[in-house]
Amino acid sequence: MADTSDKGWKQSAGMMVNYLYRKPDLEGNHERLMLKGEVAMSRAIRALVLD
Repeated sequence: MADTSDKGWKQSAGMMVNYLYRKPDLEGNHERLMLKGEVAMSRAIRALVLD
């Protein structure tokens, strides 16, 4: 439970995400985000977000 204000709930849909940074993937993930707008995420998270 990070931001439990009304604004926080509206912005996050009540979800909080922990990040795992894998050093070998950082540069490629950054480039894809900056050049293509693609956010790196696991298959499990992608299924929740895109389904």
